[in-house]
Amino acid sequence: YMNVQLQEYVSQILYFSRLSYEHKREVMEWVSLRECIGDVLEEYEYLLTENGISIAKDLKIKEIFTDRKNLEFILSQAVSNSIQYRKEEKGQIIFSSYENGEKLCLCIEDNGKGVSEVDLPFVFEKGFTGSNGQENKKSTGENMKLVCSAKNREAGGFRLIIEFPKVEKEEIV
Repeated sequence: YMNVQLQEYVSQILYFSRLSYEHKREVMEWVSLRECIGDVLEEYEYLLTENGISIAKDLKIKEIFTDRKNLEFILSQAVSNSIQYRKEEKGQIIFSSYENGEKLCLCIEDNGKGVSEVDLPFVFEKGFTGSNGQENKKSTGENMKLVCSAKNREAGGFRLIIEFPKVEKEEIV
């Protein structure tokens, strides 16, 4: 547990310092969602097992064009929060991907405590840690052309949707 926590803190520090760097450069590439999600889940395997959290995947979109490190950071934060804010009962994290018009969407849901109505408007702010609702919050990952939205699920838990621009392989030079 401490190893994962320490690794999380180091990743956050590096990620946030990279955000403030003027000459940062995203490395845009075709990323396998299954592989990227698998790599993140492998980091949290011990904590997921220890806390009885099951994983479900329904990935209709196989690849997206994005910066892998940034996506892994977002996924790590989502998994970490799902573990941290689980309910006493058996937890579950569901990864799904689908096409929505000109966007490719990756949805991460859990059946945990959700986010308090007071905290929900701030979930995408740099360094925000909340206490623990009903509203919806949107944020734009400007450099990567992402739109992220977060809301509580009616059935309980939290839903994060990341929208990626649809890019055809022929468009990449």
